[in-house]
Amino acid sequence: MSKIIPDTPDAVSGWNTPNRYFYEIVNSTGNSIYIKLAVSAKNATSSFIELSDKINELNPAKLERKEWQWRTLFRTKTMRFSENPTKEEIFACLDKCLQEILIYEEDVRRHLESNHS
Repeated sequence: MSKIIPDTPDAVSGWNTPNRYFYEIVNSTGNSIYIKLAVSAKNATSSFIELSDKINELNPAKLERKEWQWRTLFRTKTMRFSENPTKEEIFACLDKCLQEILIYEEDVRRHLESNHS
C-alpha cells in the first residue's frame, strides 16, 4: 500500500507520523478479529484527499463527510475463533485477513490504473 499511498514527511498524519494510512487489527469482542485500512486527513494535501476519494470508490464509506479527519477505506470480514484460542488459531485468522488485504490492494492498483488510462 505504500506504493499507492506515499508518506508525507513534511506533513504528519493524525498518528503524528509521515504515514497517511495504517492497517489496524480490531479485536473488540475477545473472540473475533478483523483488519481495517484507515487513513488520516490531518495535514493532508489536496492530492491525497483526491487519491483517497478515488480509492473510496471501490468500497464507499457508509458515512461520507466533506471534511473528514479519519476514513476507513477497507475492512476484512470478521474472523471468529474459540473462547480460548491457540496462537495457531489466531494466526490462521490473521492469515485469512491478510489474503483479503492482498486481493484488495491489487483491486486498488487496478482501479487507479484504469482511472489514469
